[in-house]
Amino acid sequence: MGAHLQSNPLLHDVFGFSPRAEPREKLTGAEKRMCRGAHSEGARARAAERRWGRDAKAARAGLHEF
Repeated sequence: MGAHLQSNPLLHDVFGFSPRAEPREKLTGAEKRMCRGAHSEGARARAAERRWGRDAKAARAGLHEF
């Protein structure tokens, strides 16, 4: 019944139903890595955050003097 309700415009009008949108195609891990290159803004922000975290951890451990 659900599949018929999805594709029948008459039932949409009668029941006030609008069919759900087609699900988006999901990216594979390899595709995600291709989209998120080493020079992207997000990658630079992640690198800066990690650098800051490493520096802060080293400072707490007394390994670096700032």
